[in-house]
Amino acid sequence: MAKQYEAKKRFSDRPNPMNTLLLSSDLMLSSQVTQVAQQANAVCKVVSNAEQLIADCQSMEVQQVILDLNSSANEVGTIVRSIREAVSTVRVIAIAPHVHTEKIKNARESGCDEVLTKGQFHSTMQDWFRAGS
Repeated sequence: MAKQYEAKKRFSDRPNPMNTLLLSSDLMLSSQVTQVAQQANAVCKVVSNAEQLIADCQSMEVQQVILDLNSSANEVGTIVRSIREAVSTVRVIAIAPHVHTEKIKNARESGCDEVLTKGQFHSTMQDWFRAGS
C-alpha cells in the first residue's frame, strides 16, 4: 500500500505569507520581530526551544528560521542540520551581539545562510519579511 503524506500545516490563511520561525527566549526581541512581521503581512511564530522548532519545521510550511544565538549557541550546528533535514529550502538566519565573535563564527561554520549581529538584523529586519527576499 502506498504511503500517504500529510500536507504541512499553514501558518495563516493569507495567500503566500512569509512564514518564519524564531527561536528565542528574549521577550523584547520576540515582540519586535513579530511586530515587524505583522507590518510586512508576514507571519512569525516564536518558539523557545530547539525541539519545538524542529517539530514545527517538520509539520508547517516554513520559508525562514531565525536563530537567536543567545538562546541556541551551544547547539547551533545540530539545530541547522535538523532544520535542513526537515526543510531543505528554508533560509536560516542567525543573530548575535557583535561582541560574541565565537558564536558568530560557529553559526557561519554550521551553514547558516546569513549570520548577522543584532544591530545589523535590527536595521534590516523589515527586509527579511518580504516574500521572495
